[in-house]
Amino acid sequence: MKPIKIILACMLLSALLVSCKKDGETPEAIAPKVENVEIGYANNKQAIRGRDFH
Repeated sequence: MKPIKIILACMLLSALLVSCKKDGETPEAIAPKVENVEIGYANNKQAIRGRDFH
């Protein structure tokens, strides 16, 4: 066999072995949380409409 065919066969075999890995566990989705909300200039809790909320 030619060296090109041997190299291609090795690449195909390694691609098949690597791509067939199965993951046993699926990660749980974590819900986003809103914490430490600062409203207004210097967190004075008074917001100006159109400026302080993004």
